[in-house]
Amino acid sequence: MVAPAMINLRASKSLLIWIILIGLICFILVINFKDKSDETGLLQSVIYTAKMHDKFLFKKRVGSIGAIEIATSGKLHRFERNETNDWFYHKPHTETELDIIHEVDRKKSQEIAYVLKGFGRTQKERNFELIANSDEFGVVSPSIFILIYEKPQDQSPSMKLAIGDIAPDSVSRYIRVNQSQKVVTIPDYQISNLLELIEQNKDPP
Repeated sequence: MVAPAMINLRASKSLLIWIILIGLICFILVINFKDKSDETGLLQSVIYTAKMHDKFLFKKRVGSIGAIEIATSGKLHRFERNETNDWFYHKPHTETELDIIHEVDRKKSQEIAYVLKGFGRTQKERNFELIANSDEFGVVSPSIFILIYEKPQDQSPSMKLAIGDIAPDSVSRYIRVNQSQKVVTIPDYQISNLLELIEQNKDPP
C-alpha cells in the first residue's frame, strides 16, 4: 500500500512538470507571435516606403541633379550648378563664346534653388493610360519639354518630361515621363513656378 505522503509527492511533481510544460509552450507562442509581428511590421514599413517613393515624381532629390533644361515657346532655357553647387541661369551663347564665365548672383541662385527644390518635391496625383493615335492630354506634341541631367556636363538627360495640357479642374497639369504609356497629373503651379523663374532670369527682349 502506497503511503498518502508518497501520493502527494508524486502529484506535486506531476503538477510541477505540467506547469513547466505549459509555461514553455506559452513562451514559445509569445516568441513566435513577436517574430510574426516584427515581420508584419517590417513588411508594412517596406510597403509604406515603396508607396511614398512612388508618390513623388522624382526618385531622387533635386539636390542630386546638375542641370535642368526647359524648352518653351521655341527657346531652350537652362539652369545648372557650378563647382560650388550654386545654381545659375545658363545664358545661351555662340560657339566663339564657349569659354564664357557665368557669374553667380547669390540672391538669384537662392531663388533658383528654392523653386527647383519645390519642383523636386512634386507629387503625382492621378494616372491615365495614353490613348493610341490621340493627343487628348497634350503630351504627344507638348508645348513645354523639361530635361533633367544628373551632371552639368552630361550629354544625355536622365529624365524627360513632356508637359501637356491643363486638366479640366484648372489646377492640375498632364505630364508624360520618359515616353511612358502612362500619363499622370501634377499640380500646375509647379510648372507655373518654373516659367516664372525663366521670366525672372532671362535677358529682356
